[in-house]
Amino acid sequence: MRAFLLNCTGGVIHDADGTPISYDPNSRELVRHSTPPVGTQLPDDYGLWPWLYHAGPDDVVYLQVDPAVPAELGADIVAVTLADGDAGREIGRWADVANNVGDSELVATPDGLVNVNCCGPDAVRPAPDAEVLVPWIDRGGATVTSAAPTIHVELDVASMMIARTDAVPAGTREWNVRPAGDWLGRGMPHIVPTFDGGFVAAAYGGVDTTIIRGWPNGDIEQVVIADVLSVELDRSGRFVLADGERLVRVEPFADRTVRPGEQAVVDVDAGTVSLPELDEISATWMTDAVALGDAVRGPLAVHEQRTIAAEQLSEFDWRVTITTSNLFDDSVFADRWELLLNRGDDGRFTFVSGQWAQACQPNRGHQDFDRTVCV
Repeated sequence: MRAFLLNCTGGVIHDADGTPISYDPNSRELVRHSTPPVGTQLPDDYGLWPWLYHAGPDDVVYLQVDPAVPAELGADIVAVTLADGDAGREIGRWADVANNVGDSELVATPDGLVNVNCCGPDAVRPAPDAEVLVPWIDRGGATVTSAAPTIHVELDVASMMIARTDAVPAGTREWNVRPAGDWLGRGMPHIVPTFDGGFVAAAYGGVDTTIIRGWPNGDIEQVVIADVLSVELDRSGRFVLADGERLVRVEPFADRTVRPGEQAVVDVDAGTVSLPELDEISATWMTDAVALGDAVRGPLAVHEQRTIAAEQLSEFDWRVTITTSNLFDDSVFADRWELLLNRGDDGRFTFVSGQWAQACQPNRGHQDFDRTVCV
């Protein structure tokens, strides 16, 4: 079984499609845990403790590093590539925009990173008119917009409204949560949109962490994790925490997705996937390409990792790629479903065709995705 390691307290974040990205401060290795993984070693002039900040579009990762001008009080943000064959190249730097003492933080919006103050009275976070301090850029350095779901919150002394905004289908879902931790005065709450159209959040108390799960129908569940002060949230609705020298995934909530049962048919010899009864299903995820991919692929085992990328090919045609890795199999490490979908005028997706491939465990065959049998 492959696992991603983290010595000391380097950090882990997740890309928009759910891929973990980790940094090991001992080896200075920055790794995207895709299949196969892509890594690079950060240069010494980034300082003793480079900090993973956010993952943006086009395989670009944003890190907080020591300022290029030593007299600056703040830190710099750098954008580096983590694409296969082009890992570690710095393509952008923004000086003196990050805070070193925790009084503020940079939060993701469709246009880039904006500031949210730690302990101010702002009820809406991030502010709708907040200035973009670090724009998203592609690997060529051009400014781009992120299509990933975004989160904003409205806070008062009694509750918090969490709003998730999606590009496709365009719209916003809202949940009202009674804060379980000290959220009111602590900047931007730690909230991640999930594949199914909901969210997962972490509220940090004095010695415990409360995990909050918001479901697409508006329901909310909470669970307290004792003696844990920091977690990284997963787009599958789980969280990752340090366990010695390893990071482990924890599944605190039972799966609620209304799934199409055993309707998917995988032809290993032909390398195809078919969904013969998909168009007869009435479910909210039929209008959301990412949620549809998650639903038809089926529930995850706790040790498995899923990534889902949705790409609009034309006005009505979409491609959804679902990769499930860390499989409990001594020869197969991951499989990939690539679904072609058509979006109708009513917003519902219909199935066109599907391709299947797999990648093998180390020393058990090919490491890239194809139909070849693993040994």
